[in-house]
Amino acid sequence: MQIHRIELPTPFPVGPVNVFLLPGDPPTLIDAGPKTEQAQAALEAGLTAVGYRTDDVRRIILTHGHIDHFGGADWIRQRSGAEVFAHDADRSKFEGQRWFVDHLKKFFTEAGLPAAFLQIFVETLISYRELLDPLPGFSPLADGDAVD
Repeated sequence: MQIHRIELPTPFPVGPVNVFLLPGDPPTLIDAGPKTEQAQAALEAGLTAVGYRTDDVRRIILTHGHIDHFGGADWIRQRSGAEVFAHDADRSKFEGQRWFVDHLKKFFTEAGLPAAFLQIFVETLISYRELLDPLPGFSPLADGDAVD
């Protein structure tokens, strides 16, 4: 099986991220990129270049809970009906719960991050919410699970 790498732009200093299409039955994406018009257009172009469309994707496997890797997953799922798999440890991030921001705020306060930096950090996290849609109903995975 040939694995196709598709580079997607992000609005973050880290630069672009990669998603990978595993063709076959079922067509599977590893990661989904951020939820931006630019990333969506790049994904559609990348899929088209290898003979697929967004609505051909039947499965998405998310590697971790960073917005640049999962933010666009619900957009893809809405177009394709794809089942989304992700580690259950990232549930709060995927479901858009305020708990995650509160957890980080508590963690960094206890770690001694100055209040001014903490406020900037929290405001930045909250602003990133526009770059994702909550992803309830994903199929949770645990360490050691296999996806057939």
